[in-house]
Parts: sequence; structure tokens; C-alpha cells
Amino acid sequence: YWKGNIDDFAIFDGVLTSAEVTAIYNGGGPKDESNHDHLVEYWRFENNTYNSSSNPNAITLVNGATYDSGDVSTAFDTYSILLDGTDDYVTVDGAGSRVAGALGSVSIWIKLDTVTHSHWLYEIWADDNNVVRAYYHGGTNQMRCEHKGGGTEGNCATTTAVENNGWHHLVHTWDTGEN
Repeated sequence: YWKGNIDDFAIFDGVLTSAEVTAIYNGGGPKDESNHDHLVEYWRFENNTYNSSSNPNAITLVNGATYDSGDVSTAFDTYSILLDGTDDYVTVDGAGSRVAGALGSVSIWIKLDTVTHSHWLYEIWADDNNVVRAYYHGGTNQMRCEHKGGGTEGNCATTTAVENNGWHHLVHTWDTGEN
């Protein structure tokens, strides 16, 4: 379970380019991605189940996950979602079908609370052959991402430590054809 905040979670049906990632990040906080060509799911977490993609799947806050306005930079929207690292999580029924394929991207803004062990950030599961997940590895202070698309597996890790010093932008892309 993630311990900290999450904001602006987006799923794309294509690999984001370096320029697209830079454009998302350079604003210093989330910007509205609702018009992006490859966007298939997008949650801004504005104190409701708002999803601004054309194929909305509502979110459900589970076990005490809450909308939080106390730790959101002015560059961000009004709210993020706060998770306690014990048992809180968010579900999105139907989003798994969005990662069923050989390529895609996930973009999310995260704020990690002080932790000493590993925490899952997300897992998007379509079926046994199509899964995308990311987690914080407490032993190395790295974010690690894994994907399995069409039965082909791959993984990656950040080269920069992710500390509990503010908001971070994580983009996870996969293209099993390019390994």
C-alpha cells in the first residue's frame, strides 16, 4: 500500500515521447491532459470521482483513503488522494482493459511520506498476460516499474532516488516490441 499522496493519474494507449513527458513535467505540477491524443483514462482527483477521459471509469476510495487539500502545491489542483500505507487504496473498475497490449504509458504525480520499506503505487491488471505495476523499493529509494504485455515481460527502475521531499512526476512507458 502506498503511503503518501497521488494526483493526476493518466493512462495512454501509446508510448509518451521525451518531449511529451517534458511538457507534462515542466509545468511544475499537473496540467490538464484531457486533450492528449493517446489518453484513454484520466483522473484529476478533484474531491469526486471525476474522470476527464472519453471512456470514464469511476474511482472508489477504499479503507479510509481520502481526498486531501492540505498537502497540495498551488501548482496542483485543489485536491490529491491521501493513502496511509496500511490498507488504503483506490480501485477503478474497467481500467485494466486499457493496458491490454504491447505499448502504453502511465503518468502520475506522487508524494511519498517517510517510509522504511517498500510500497506498491499501482497495479493495473487486465489478465495474466497484461499487467502494469509500479512500486517504491525502500531498500534503494527507487521507483520500480514492471509490465507484462501480450505475455512479454519487462521492468525498469529509476536512476535517481525518490525521497520524501515533495512531489515527483513518474511516467512509466512500455513497448514490448522494442524491449
